[in-house]
Amino acid sequence: MMRPIHIICFSVMLAGCAGVASAQEEIRSELEKRTTAARAKIDDLFAQRDHPIPVVRSDLNPFYRVAGFVPEAPDEAPAEEAVFVPQPRKEAELLDAIAASLKINGIVTYNNRDMIVINHSPTAAGRKIRVEFEGKRYFVQVEEIFSNRVVLSLGSTFTILPIAIESKPTPGAITPNPPAGN
Repeated sequence: MMRPIHIICFSVMLAGCAGVASAQEEIRSELEKRTTAARAKIDDLFAQRDHPIPVVRSDLNPFYRVAGFVPEAPDEAPAEEAVFVPQPRKEAELLDAIAASLKINGIVTYNNRDMIVINHSPTAAGRKIRVEFEGKRYFVQVEEIFSNRVVLSLGSTFTILPIAIESKPTPGAITPNPPAGN
């Protein structure tokens, strides 16, 4: 003989199982809907591949041609006078022109590193300097510093700029401030 408490617990258990079963049915139904929609979309795409939708005006689409279509040759235009269009400078010519415009003030040693003073700014090897040239901004890299020359680069081109030092540095000269970050 079952007691009333057991009957209530059994009823709650059955109701819980029914709730889980209905939730699983809802999930299964939703998954079937999504699967059916995805299969329909895939079938539509395959149908378009096999039988593409024709373009409204095929002359507007250069990639669509009707079988047997031969494009017309363009009309011959009369020869026009040649117009001079200035070509951009090559990197080597541009770097040489920029190097010629730089003001080299000499070489200084700061913390056991040689630095070249370009346009009143000490720059170490491996650093870039910003140069305004012909209204444009360029970044020229100081590749190497030697006692009588400096190697500069712009893009993939290099140039060697000789340094003419007119007088030897005086002993006890004041070392300039460290360079500002570029």
